[in-house]
Amino acid sequence: MRILFWFCVQAATAALLSPLCEAAQPVAVQQMRGPLVGLFFDAEAGAVRPIRGIPGASTLGKPLELGTAVSRAAISPQQDSALAVTAGDSAVIHIRIAALDSVSVNPIEGAAPGADLIALSPEGKAAAVYRRDSNTVQIVTGLPDAPTVAGTIDLSGQPGSLTALAVRDDGALLGGFSDQESGLVVLMRPEGSAQLVAALGHVAAVSWLAGSGGALVADDRENKVHLIRDVEGGAAAAPIASESEGISRPVAVEASADGRRALVAGAGGMITAVDLADGISLVCPCRPAGLVRVNTESVFALTDRASDPIWLLDAGSEPRLVFVPADPRPEPGAEVQR
Repeated sequence: MRILFWFCVQAATAALLSPLCEAAQPVAVQQMRGPLVGLFFDAEAGAVRPIRGIPGASTLGKPLELGTAVSRAAISPQQDSALAVTAGDSAVIHIRIAALDSVSVNPIEGAAPGADLIALSPEGKAAAVYRRDSNTVQIVTGLPDAPTVAGTIDLSGQPGSLTALAVRDDGALLGGFSDQESGLVVLMRPEGSAQLVAALGHVAAVSWLAGSGGALVADDRENKVHLIRDVEGGAAAAPIASESEGISRPVAVEASADGRRALVAGAGGMITAVDLADGISLVCPCRPAGLVRVNTESVFALTDRASDPIWLLDAGSEPRLVFVPADPRPEPGAEVQR
């Protein structure tokens, strides 16, 4: 186990090198505004914004022109679409992103207004929209081009409260339900069937593994991460990391793009990459809001407020923490990036 402590040298480096690198680029590259890390939802501004540059030397771009402010958004790992909730009437909308200057926004027919949680599948083909007031989840399939409400699941028959949610590309759901005593992981399908998968302490986060029937589950009562290799086949939840590997009050768990690592964010700032060969713990001077993939590779946003530095986990061959320098809240009606 290696423990890596991250200091703030990256911010100064990014701020100093960014204008120099841009000036040295050919005109054509400057017109394209250079490389793009990915897209990021700025929760304070209610806007989707590009992160420009590369991990470790990047800055925030201006908001995409959506024509409306949004209170919540989930961006596809493929970076080609998003689901969002409008700030005014709480409508659930579909944002199709062909390019930074080619964005279309449309309501999703049959989607009930309001959402307390939006989860997207590993390949961005399906979404789950949870509403606390009705205790229901609507499943949206057909992404990114033709979103369709495939079904609505009533969660009132499940024990405890929903504490975690993940959706697979075919629309199957994994829900974590927890109370003061225990937690359960339940497999739910669009047609309404349900299957108990595992009983744990308190389910803080769940995540499907891309291209497989496996899943990751984080337990913030026992401070453990479990791997379920075959959810539908009834495989047991096997612990793969605990406090000795740096797991402390986990708030989010995801898998790297190659499926070799489980990535865990802890409430106190401990970020752990669990590998069969070796585990790596990174101490983040932040309070993680989750693990949100910002591109098709293994780069995840840990925080969601642009007025503070945006911390990123670059979980490539050598996992590291980097950040995007803080940016003032954008003015309403800011011009679209071109």
